[in-house]
Amino acid sequence: MLRRQLAAWLQNGYGVAGLTLNNNRVGIGTTTPGKKLTVAGDMEIGTGSGDYRHLRIGGGNSDGFLYVSFPRFGDGIHLGYNYYADAAGNDRVIKPDGGRSRITASYGYIALCTSAGAPSARSMAWSWTRRAT
Repeated sequence: MLRRQLAAWLQNGYGVAGLTLNNNRVGIGTTTPGKKLTVAGDMEIGTGSGDYRHLRIGGGNSDGFLYVSFPRFGDGIHLGYNYYADAAGNDRVIKPDGGRSRITASYGYIALCTSAGAPSARSMAWSWTRRAT
């Protein structure tokens, strides 16, 4: 019953409380979504500092991830290519044959880490630190 009611409320071109379905596109905070999902406003993934989530961005032969994993890397936000670390700190390699890399931004430094599909023993890392003058 609830599913039928929701389907009736979200008929094509109709919105409910900031949620719009228009031409098979979903709008949150907008009645004219330009992509499959358009969000007009701030977004939150996860519900608190211990709720580790990742955002996958797919395209072509690769997968990109925006994630946080304090158990694996400490504070910071990470951008991974074919890779992310989960909430427990475990490495998640998406395409083992394709290589991977990670950019980390944390308080006081930025690091670039690359690896050719092997464990982190083969990785190279650079970090830059800018000190106050």
